[in-house]
Amino acid sequence: YYNFISPINRQKLEDIATSALQSNTVGQIQKLFDQYINFICLEGEMFCLKQPKDSSISYYNLNRGSVTDTEMEQMLDTITESLFSLCVTLGTVPIIRCPKGNAAEAVAEKLDKKLRDNLRDARNSLFGSDGAAAGRYSFHRPVLVLVDRSVDMATPLHHTWTYQALAHDVLPYHQNRVVIPGGEGVGGAK
Repeated sequence: YYNFISPINRQKLEDIATSALQSNTVGQIQKLFDQYINFICLEGEMFCLKQPKDSSISYYNLNRGSVTDTEMEQMLDTITESLFSLCVTLGTVPIIRCPKGNAAEAVAEKLDKKLRDNLRDARNSLFGSDGAAAGRYSFHRPVLVLVDRSVDMATPLHHTWTYQALAHDVLPYHQNRVVIPGGEGVGGAK
């Protein structure tokens, strides 16, 4: 049995198959598993995409002036793969929201495409199990808010340096209502 932490590409699968054929060990291979665990769960409602010993994804690397298009594309793909792994593990397809014109939008577009491609193939969908299928068709889908911290440098001065505190302050609910400045509260069931 082969267990991979993250999905492997077609070329690597073919390399494994070729090696197994050449060494006459095909009969010993029972199954290959993609585990989709490209994230670290720190608490019940908090996770980290950065893997230990992986310095490729960092605020510095994403924002340094000398980053090449290829490097940026690889970082965005890594972030997308990690978020996709989180969605697969949770068994739910989120509603994705982000500001336009920055890295968050690029990740949102890539993640949306990856989720749609997976859902398109009903036989092989990672969201097709009993619990996940119910979540996919549910009207109670979670909202995934992607933001690029480089566009808002004042916020860290007003909040602690954790995303958990920031999300709590950015997304406050007062009696399940959202307050619009100059208007009345909107929406929300009681």
